[in-house]
Amino acid sequence: MIHSLFTQTMRTTPPLTKVMSLILVVLALLVHINIISPLSLTYSFYYVKKMQLWRLVTSFFYFGPFSVDVLLHVVFFFRYSKMLEESFMNASEYAYLLMFCSALIFVCANVFRRSLLGNMLSSAITYIWTRRNRTTQVQLLGCILFPAFFLPFVVPVFSFFSERKVPFDEVMGIIVGHVYFYLRFVVKKFGYEPLRTPNWLKRAFGEEIEEPETVNVPSVERLDILEEIAGGAVRKDDEVKNSEKSAEDRAPIRKNGVDDEKIDLCNAEQVNVNEEKTRNDQIDDEKDTHTALLEEAVNGAMSDELPDQKMGREAFTNELDDSEPNKEDEVDFFSVSSEENKHLEEVK
Repeated sequence: MIHSLFTQTMRTTPPLTKVMSLILVVLALLVHINIISPLSLTYSFYYVKKMQLWRLVTSFFYFGPFSVDVLLHVVFFFRYSKMLEESFMNASEYAYLLMFCSALIFVCANVFRRSLLGNMLSSAITYIWTRRNRTTQVQLLGCILFPAFFLPFVVPVFSFFSERKVPFDEVMGIIVGHVYFYLRFVVKKFGYEPLRTPNWLKRAFGEEIEEPETVNVPSVERLDILEEIAGGAVRKDDEVKNSEKSAEDRAPIRKNGVDDEKIDLCNAEQVNVNEEKTRNDQIDDEKDTHTALLEEAVNGAMSDELPDQKMGREAFTNELDDSEPNKEDEVDFFSVSSEENKHLEEVK
């Protein structure tokens, strides 16, 4: 049953956490059976310069002699490293997290003369997971339930009460984890991502590389062409606007032109009427003149006729008067103009 539980746990563990857990267990067993010395696993810049490069790795996975504090750190390291790695989409992102935190821990180790770095790394991993899952409820020792945000401070408090000293490694691990969380998840909200996973690391894990959005910068000639096209478009728009404006300006002129044509046509008709009236007046004047000349000629002829002729004319006129019908019958049966009636009366 223990074997099956161990096999199932290792099968469901992400690759990086699985490798780190195996290294941790192997180093603990080798130290326990006195095959290797614990001093050969700690970090020392002096020995690293002498090409003892394994210390850069083993110093993170050896937590010291067995104790309750060490056991608590090992449990936290395995559990929250597993859950934190599972929260990332790619293993390369978690690997970059470990590299960044390890680099900061190396700086702290050189400044403050620290040799065992596993506690710092475990506290940093635990802090990052709790910040990403701060509202999650966690249990301590299977009976104490509290929000995950307070979990990184449980181990320092436990160490303070058990050893009566400030747990410097745990505090430094919390600071390192906070720096990573701020640069990775907080600064990203402002459009800047300083801890973006590099492509070479993604290639090492065989992951797909996201191509950045490229902006095609046009050449100088292309810029000139684009400027010319843009200028032509602007000129075309100006021409359209000017044509519309000129059409609007011509509209009232055209209206006034139509009114003027109507007025000219009316004036021409009035002129024609006046000319026709003038011609009619001239015709009437000519008629009057002709009538006056005729009257003069008749009067002259009557004054020049002989007495016998005058007596004969009077006798003839009397006969005509006797034989002349009534004036009403004349009006009814004959169409006599006013000018002829006047002439006849004068002749009488």
